[in-house]
Amino acid sequence: MGVVFLGVNIQQDDWDDAHEFLKGFSVSYPAVRDATGEIAHRYQGFGLPTTYFIDKNGIIRSKYVGGFVGKEGMAELERRILIILP
Repeated sequence: MGVVFLGVNIQQDDWDDAHEFLKGFSVSYPAVRDATGEIAHRYQGFGLPTTYFIDKNGIIRSKYVGGFVGKEGMAELERRILIILP
């Protein structure tokens, strides 16, 4: 398996608003709702967006707070993906 992207909507957001946001930006990866805050608590999420790079064994290898913007952002995203690929 390659790379899987999954969005997590935090409990403070309205799910309908989040769905419209995803639709507006043509986000094609699956997204789930963290209605209880359990996911945010477990992964110690503190900034939005936060990206976790989790290897095939379920181990967090890297965490990035902020967006991957521009050429530099794309290069950083690729670098972090390479950390988790076998």
